[in-house]
Amino acid sequence: MADKFNLIECNDDDVVEFEGKMYRIGQIRKALHKSSESSLAFKLQQNLEDENISINDSGENIFTTGVECQILNLGSTTWKKGNFKFKISIEFYVEPEEDTKSNSSENVTFSPEPESPLDDLRRMLNEEV
Repeated sequence: MADKFNLIECNDDDVVEFEGKMYRIGQIRKALHKSSESSLAFKLQQNLEDENISINDSGENIFTTGVECQILNLGSTTWKKGNFKFKISIEFYVEPEEDTKSNSSENVTFSPEPESPLDDLRRMLNEEV
């Protein structure tokens, strides 16, 4: 998706529209947070167990404070203690400007985010990969 669309940052007061209904990003984040503390955490725990992965946790901490564990990185000779945590995010990808102009029949104007001085460096690094 990153090849066709550009990721933009969303603030809680930004608004998205789905089939004529508009919602603030903050409302969606709030619902997502509630889900990650209950039913989503429970379902994840079940799916992990289905894969024979046992994480000793009630399920809710895995999205909030994390679960204590250790990691052995490739090439490392020692274990590192830390917390394992799942992070769920909301991302919004916009169509490239050329496609938006040619496909849009509406006169919608918005000011794009100012380009970061690091954008050229990021593009160069992405081209090398």
